Amino acid sequence: MRWLWLLIAWSMPMLTASAQGKKALLIAISHYAPVTGGWDSLSADADRRLMQAALRRQGFSLVLTCENRQATRRGMVAALQQLHDNLAPGDHVVVHYSGHGCQLPDDNGDEKEDDLDECLVPYDAPRRFPATYRGELHLRDDELGRWLDRLRARVGPGGHVLLLLDSCHSGAASRGDNAVRGESAYTPVREEGSAFFEPVMPPAGRSGSGRLIFISGARSTEANTEMFDDDGRRVGSLTYAWCKALLRAAKGTSYRRLFDEICTIVAEKAPGQTPQLEGEGQLELFAGTAVWAEPAFSVEGLTGTARRTLRIAGGKLAGLLEGTVMRFYRKAGTRGEAVATGTIVAASLLGAEVQLDRPIDQPGSLEAIEQKRVYRNRKVPVRIEGDTGLAPLIRSVAEVNSEKPAALVLRHRGDSVELIRAQTGVLFRRVAGEAAVLTALSDYAQASILRDIELLNSPFQAEMRVFAARLRHGGTWTIADTLNGGIPALSTRHQGWLIIRNTGNTPFYFNLVDVEPGGKTAVLLPQASRPPEVLRLEAGKSLELPIERVRPPLGMEVYRLLMSDQPFDVRPAVASRGVAGDDQPFSFLFRKDRSPDIPEKLGTAVMAFSISDWEFFEKK
Repeated sequence: MRWLWLLIAWSMPMLTASAQGKKALLIAISHYAPVTGGWDSLSADADRRLMQAALRRQGFSLVLTCENRQATRRGMVAALQQLHDNLAPGDHVVVHYSGHGCQLPDDNGDEKEDDLDECLVPYDAPRRFPATYRGELHLRDDELGRWLDRLRARVGPGGHVLLLLDSCHSGAASRGDNAVRGESAYTPVREEGSAFFEPVMPPAGRSGSGRLIFISGARSTEANTEMFDDDGRRVGSLTYAWCKALLRAAKGTSYRRLFDEICTIVAEKAPGQTPQLEGEGQLELFAGTAVWAEPAFSVEGLTGTARRTLRIAGGKLAGLLEGTVMRFYRKAGTRGEAVATGTIVAASLLGAEVQLDRPIDQPGSLEAIEQKRVYRNRKVPVRIEGDTGLAPLIRSVAEVNSEKPAALVLRHRGDSVELIRAQTGVLFRRVAGEAAVLTALSDYAQASILRDIELLNSPFQAEMRVFAARLRHGGTWTIADTLNGGIPALSTRHQGWLIIRNTGNTPFYFNLVDVEPGGKTAVLLPQASRPPEVLRLEAGKSLELPIERVRPPLGMEVYRLLMSDQPFDVRPAVASRGVAGDDQPFSFLFRKDRSPDIPEKLGTAVMAFSISDWEFFEKK
């Protein structure tokens, strides 16, 4: 546990910009030409569909696509040219790539760290090549950087360009249950960030050019794996996280804050990889023209002749599952009585079908509001390898060998049981004894819930930041901003510093929960010396909290801030791993025997950061 003490107030400004049109290019390669030598097939077509739906919701006026056979190096360059020709000053641009990535020997001497260029892999680019190959069929980082410069020059200082790369540029062959998006024949070198923009990241605020924001799915030394979406289908981890975070984005969200949500989703769905943010993340999303998360969902139309079944534009990606109860109102300045009530009977990733309690007319004039949300089954889907005898013992906390994609694989190793993350093949925990297996599965389930809590109607807004810190002789602190690829980083060699800020207009009480990389959950606040009644943060105020000890395990850690309009204490529930209940998202955190009154107003904020053993301060 990382102990905290309450200190002083702090604030941070946010920049904004003006906007005009929104335009995009989506490059998606699911299947590569046979002559390339065996690049694995990917689920880039699913990425493209997700991105198209997300961008339509955001009001993009132009979404170009370049897919599969079209996406040769020549085709990708032509698509970039077409995008360039359709841009105007003040436009906001998204370029999304979903496919394989790789590394090639540097061809111009600009890669000082590792002598390697990061590359996108077009449809016909070879996987294996002779020593004489010069990368003619690949798209190197240098060339992509020049294209980004051209796009930035085209949109001018009033616009900006967002690049999303759902690929990787190193790593090895596939492991676990999922495909890896790329490979490298070269030994990875520790580099900060994605390593993709060593040569091409333009200076911030270059006169006459638009701003640049770049988000990639993994560090240069990591594999970028595919994952399973809410329908059990493969999808790119960054694409899924980006689209889901975009649906949750509250008014005023910056790329930096959206990135926090992305990291948290990836930590849950694809542990072992670390998304990267480079460029001007402080900018407001689409310069303030984004369609922000609202409690209302639009109605797409009736689906049956009886006028009692309709489809709404919100599905599993927005947290709407079968059984969720919806109310329907006429669109108006002031919401009147409900026209109808209905229950979701079928949900896809992006939409849902609702059975109404009465027939209706003019569905296009309606909007849907959640009345009662249903939350996911909290049992962990597992696959048991071999005759372990565990199946009857763990059914209370796990779904064993079900049709759902497994989250964990259980196998005996000598006198112990290994719990392996199914998507990555990485060891989650090795334990001995039946009780320890149950504890590990409960830890995994609780950590998953805490990472994935979402509330669209919360009256509270907050943000968190961590910095590396060193406690010096005499009790003074030295603070360092240790962003690495957009991810705040702490080191086991030092202490840390946490800042919590109330960015809204409503005061709140809070608890702070830590979800460690190994899946263990601990309540940091309240403490014995800091009871729930004193954990209150006024609107616009901030708290600074020193972190006395930073301990292993290394990897991606998540802090979850829980907020309410009254004091509360989640320590008993976290210690006992909660109780069952689907009536509201914090129900598992409130013990019925100790907290009979669950707060009516609830909120949550999240921050992901990495734990390393790096040295951040000069030794003296």
